[in-house]
Amino acid sequence: MKTLFSKKTKMTLDNSKSQTKLELLDGRSELLHFSQATPTEFIVNDSNFGIRSGVSVDLDIQNVDLVAKSSVLWPEQEIRVRGGVHAQGKSLKATATIPFNKTMKDGVKGESWLFWSIETPVGTLHNKKPIHMTGTIQGLPPKNATLASTDIIPLYDQDDELAGHIYGCLQSN
Repeated sequence: MKTLFSKKTKMTLDNSKSQTKLELLDGRSELLHFSQATPTEFIVNDSNFGIRSGVSVDLDIQNVDLVAKSSVLWPEQEIRVRGGVHAQGKSLKATATIPFNKTMKDGVKGESWLFWSIETPVGTLHNKKPIHMTGTIQGLPPKNATLASTDIIPLYDQDDELAGHIYGCLQSN
């Protein structure tokens, strides 16, 4: 592998839409529709090139700050998702893989691994297992992108007790 870029580049994503199904232990659930409260900041790290594999671009997601209004679990109450440096103290990870015979504009594989703090009216929940999202992107920061998760992710409360699950995570812009 050969390094393509030697300098880290900062980027921001000003708007995207996300949704996540939140299910509590008592069986109540809600599909939450999030919008960005603040722009998401990325750092594009050194990229590697291999003649067979193409280009692999690694990103550090510095922050995620999303907001939704509950209509079922806590009517009219705000649910906020935070991730990254301002939530857990470390950046989140993402990657874009550009095959040798394609450009990013063709649509390439994107992946992210997310740890969230979910602020609810009954306390903050968090995941220990990353939310693994995959999909197609057409630029950096992710443009014309749709990323989705397929796993059911356990959520824990402040006492580290199981409090519920999230699944069906979807992000698009």
